Amino acid sequence: MWAYAPILSDTQDAVLTEDWDLTFAVLAGVFNGGLDRDNFADGAIVRDHIKKYACNRVYSDGGSWADPVSADVGTTDWQNGDSDGLPSVSEEAPVDTALVVHYSCAWTWDSSSGPTSTEQDRICVQWRLVVNGTTIAKSGWSPLQRARHHVYLVGASPIEAGGYTVRAQMRIARVTFNSATSNEDISSEGIGDFPLIVNGRELIVIEKRR
Repeated sequence: MWAYAPILSDTQDAVLTEDWDLTFAVLAGVFNGGLDRDNFADGAIVRDHIKKYACNRVYSDGGSWADPVSADVGTTDWQNGDSDGLPSVSEEAPVDTALVVHYSCAWTWDSSSGPTSTEQDRICVQWRLVVNGTTIAKSGWSPLQRARHHVYLVGASPIEAGGYTVRAQMRIARVTFNSATSNEDISSEGIGDFPLIVNGRELIVIEKRR
């Protein structure tokens, strides 16, 4: 007797991942005796039953839409926003672990000064995630032409036991693609004319255990 509906395929059929996921989910339920959160008695598992450092840990930092951060438009360097307003997390990892980092935010350019078409295309903002000074994820350049925009970044990095710091950073620049060298040439020309406001910042850091 089948515990689940058998998936029978024929030549040239497409194999759907949902069918395989269902199969393994049913088998896993059989192997563990059908135990789950719904049929354990209250108090059957307590903290003392869990091995130390066995569970993932989650940290977050951010800012609401009512608490915007302004970008420093006087530099093309990577920055944390005014008053270090972009989110960061500093913690101690008790054992070697892997960090999975999520970051999202939205921003608005102040283009009331009437940018030219060249300025709209070439004055840009870029985002990255940094763990202990090492970049683990980076966006492309988003131009002034997209007056209201957003970003979602995900990165991962192994770390050794000890202290670590995760930061979300941005930089603003006039960007020109150099076809001769296949590089991006950046400068600060004109960027000070277009303030950038960042809203809805959220940084989530997950310490993943093996």
